[in-house]
Amino acid sequence: MVLVPNNQSFAPGASGTIVTSSSTVFRTQMDSVLLGGRNITLHLPPNKTQCPAGCKFNSTYNKFIGVNSAICGACKGEGFILEPRQTIYRANIRWVDETLASPRSGGEDTPGGRVFESTVRTKTVVESYNHILNCMGADIDGVKCTLWGDPRQTGWNGQLYYVISFWKKSNKKTGNG
Repeated sequence: MVLVPNNQSFAPGASGTIVTSSSTVFRTQMDSVLLGGRNITLHLPPNKTQCPAGCKFNSTYNKFIGVNSAICGACKGEGFILEPRQTIYRANIRWVDETLASPRSGGEDTPGGRVFESTVRTKTVVESYNHILNCMGADIDGVKCTLWGDPRQTGWNGQLYYVISFWKKSNKKTGNG
């Protein structure tokens, strides 16, 4: 899997832990929260690259054939390879299980007083906005999630510094988190 670089940047002086001083600089404080936060891995659409094996199209089989006159093993006869891509951002992550009477659950009762689908709220740097809009899903705390609604750009004093997005659990465990 290819790790796609991103333009994540933090304000000078951000330390990676919550700033406890009486600093009035909003961005420095929030960047410190993000640096002390956890990772969110966004799964981006794959890159489509031409087959490296140099295969040729065979109209009889409607497939790409390799040098040994068999279906190309590198691209499985498709003529291209899909290369998975992902990128990782630091995020402030908060899991949310809403109570039953919430408007999103329609006010319906469920066993245990919780809705069945867990949601998670993330805050990342504004540079993540396009990646979030175009991603096919994310891994948050080792849990596969799908984007739930449109992400919102937010900031301070008219400047956009961060993106708030909500994700829905896909009920598939990944990794060991």
